[in-house]
This record gives sequence, C-alpha cells and structure tokens, in this order.
Amino acid sequence: MDSFIFWDKDIKLKWKYFEQNPKKAEGPLREASTYAGEAYKCITDGEKITSILLICYFDKSRSYVYKKSDENLKHEQLHFDREETWARTMRKEMSEYMKMHPDAKVSDMDSIYHAVFARDDVDQATYDSETEHGANTAEQAKWEKKIEDELHAMDEWATTDGVVLNPGLK
Repeated sequence: MDSFIFWDKDIKLKWKYFEQNPKKAEGPLREASTYAGEAYKCITDGEKITSILLICYFDKSRSYVYKKSDENLKHEQLHFDREETWARTMRKEMSEYMKMHPDAKVSDMDSIYHAVFARDDVDQATYDSETEHGANTAEQAKWEKKIEDELHAMDEWATTDGVVLNPGLK
C-alpha cells in the first residue's frame, strides 16, 4: 500500500511521489504522467450488496516525471482531482441504482463502474488535448475552475473511507 495515495482534499501531489523511471513507462514519453483511478469492492450479505468500498487512488510506482515544473505538477494534480470527481460520480450512480434496485447484483455495479470509467477515459484525454498537457494556460485555468466546481457540487459523494451504504436496504 506504500505505492498508493488515496485522494484527500488536504493532500497535494509532490514530485517525489512520481517514482516510475520515465524510460520504463508504457506509451509516448510525456513531461509527466499520473497513474490514478478508482477501485471498488462490493460488500455482500449473502446475495445482497450491503455497501460498496470505492476509493480514488494515485499509484506512485506507475507515475513518472521527465520534466519538473510547477505548471506540470499543477496539471498532474488536476488529473488526480478529476479522478476524484469520477469516483464521486460512481458512488452517486451506484447508490442511486441500489436505491431503485435493493436487490442489485455485483454485475450491476460492474456495469456502472465500466460505463463511468469509459466516460472518465474520454474526459481525461479531452483535458490533456484542450490544455495541451498544461501548456495552454488559459484552457488549464478553465479546467481548474471546472474541476473545483464539480468537486464542490459533489461534496455529498465525498468520503474519507470510500464506503457507500446500500440505501435500498432498510
């Protein structure tokens, strides 16, 4: 677990967390690369889901820096913050589904996870494209505001432990 940082509004990324050697990274070499995502596990009582553990993480061992700058670090931090907005979206959509379907199955949560993850993937690519990986400062500022606003708007779905209870169970 030393390789992971779980998203927290009070923890900001530092270059020392980018531990992967850039020469060993997969794909095109960039000035920096953040490997972040969501992981979840359904907790069941027999066949019914009682809760879901869903966390947003940064993987130090798969993130690298080739060129350090304040702008690059700010851009990479926003990738991580953006992942948290998608984690909150997953928590919300899973919770709403369980509220409507108290007998929801793990496969239902898998479907929601993969659908949201696909939207996240496109969104992260759009962020990099529009900001030119942070080089376009005007677009970077727009995304900073957008992500800040979305995090605030989804405060209800922020958790310190990642747990979402099944609202459909009484």
